[in-house]
Amino acid sequence: MTIQPLPVPTRIFGGEGLISYAFRRAARNGTPVEEIERVLYEVGAIPKPSHRRTPERLQAWRSLGSLHESAFATPAVIDGADVIDRALCLRCTQGSGGTGRLPRIGWVCARHRRWLGTPQHDIRALPELIAAERHYRRALAPRGVLVGSPLMLWARECATTVLSPSTYLFQQTPSGNGPGADPPPTSACSPTPKPSESPVLSQTRYSTHGCSNQGSDPATATR
Repeated sequence: MTIQPLPVPTRIFGGEGLISYAFRRAARNGTPVEEIERVLYEVGAIPKPSHRRTPERLQAWRSLGSLHESAFATPAVIDGADVIDRALCLRCTQGSGGTGRLPRIGWVCARHRRWLGTPQHDIRALPELIAAERHYRRALAPRGVLVGSPLMLWARECATTVLSPSTYLFQQTPSGNGPGADPPPTSACSPTPKPSESPVLSQTRYSTHGCSNQGSDPATATR
């Protein structure tokens, strides 16, 4: 069966998932996803509509979007580690949002210099975070260390803890944040940074080798 593309084109973003794209594509064409999939089901193009990534559903939305076969193909698991679904950079998506799997990207969009936490922030004034991201992509990502791994979640927590007061926008406490606020407490897993190196970059480099306070070799945490 040949499925004709929906009339209003919708660009897919790198790593974007099926559900994210389907909702954006449907919204741009003024029709709910449920209505589109109901019609697809009635003509036998897909099984009963659901949020499952069935082969028929994946192919139907590739056809509806005139997408390449590689769309929605980012694996959910790499070397036994889950690839988490997370928010895409708002600058990359031109403000339209979306979620996807980015197995080789850490907590920063290096292109647009944005912190990919919740909420997202412009970090052009914090070059140490960009340097830390590049170090992650160069040293950890090729080794299969994903952002959802215990090691990277721990490293993110430690990096947040050792941020200086000038980066108060990353602090999660409800009060006492901002210029002039007391510096955050030192974490047990926070190393002493080199004199010429920012705490964040030092922490990221440190996470490559592990932290003795964790009680085990962090390299094993991703297995």
